[in-house]
Amino acid sequence: MTPTSTPCTAYGGLLTNGDFECGIAPWTIEVLDPNIKAGLTSASAHSGTTSFESKLLADRPLQEPVTSTRIKSPRVSVQRNVPCSLSFWVWFDNMNAGFIGVMIDGQPKRTIDARDAPGWGVWKEVTVDYTPQVNHVQVTFEFLYGRVASVARLDSVVLEYLH
Repeated sequence: MTPTSTPCTAYGGLLTNGDFECGIAPWTIEVLDPNIKAGLTSASAHSGTTSFESKLLADRPLQEPVTSTRIKSPRVSVQRNVPCSLSFWVWFDNMNAGFIGVMIDGQPKRTIDARDAPGWGVWKEVTVDYTPQVNHVQVTFEFLYGRVASVARLDSVVLEYLH
């Protein structure tokens, strides 16, 4: 008898695999800075054993490029004019680690600074309420670093209706 593997049950509400426990798909990664390493890590996770990590490998003299990494969800079907909540957890390794920006359909919705409460070195939850005006949306997270080598992580991304 051949053993069968247990299918990975990822969660994310309307998003697929928002906890990154089933690999990176269907999310896509864009690395815009040659000094960045980005992908999945088991070094730390808010839930489960895996999170997405973007790492600026060395100090740099200038903050260029400003945006170093992006991770994008696939376009997902939503109900137009029905309020949604996007929640996720972020982690930074130092207070100068920079920012993570959140966009929905290319429109900036929130920026999280490594210095935001409760500070760096801990997982912090972020929630963005959003009412889609279209039937499909895409969520993008942008990692923006300063000049100091840093690590930022993302986990437990969930998009769900507020009703």
